[in-house]
Amino acid sequence: MARPPHVPQTEIELEDFFNLSIDPLSIIGFDGEFKRVNASFVRLLGYPKPELFSRSVLDVLHPDDVEPAREALAELAEGHDLVGFEARVICADGSVTWTARGGSASGSAVGVDRARRPFRSRATSRS
Repeated sequence: MARPPHVPQTEIELEDFFNLSIDPLSIIGFDGEFKRVNASFVRLLGYPKPELFSRSVLDVLHPDDVEPAREALAELAEGHDLVGFEARVICADGSVTWTARGGSASGSAVGVDRARRPFRSRATSRS
């Protein structure tokens, strides 16, 4: 069976998609450790890649958002996908920006800079 033309054909295409995305993308383990980040994610937070890889995502969150993030990671570890989790991130320059994240039980996550959008205090779990 032939693959539809919109499905990436090679690992290189997937790599390009990740690296060239204008949205901040990251892969975070259930332990909160950064596994992979793209250039947009690095630009948003302002930390060099090596520094991000030496930290946990919990280290860059606003203190009030750490516990909800731990709970979200636990949900992912239990096999639930997460949609619309919003949290404040402390950037390298000390500024704080809102991000909205979605994640799958496979460890993939997508983040969007929400600094100019209203905050909704909830995350939706999908089984």
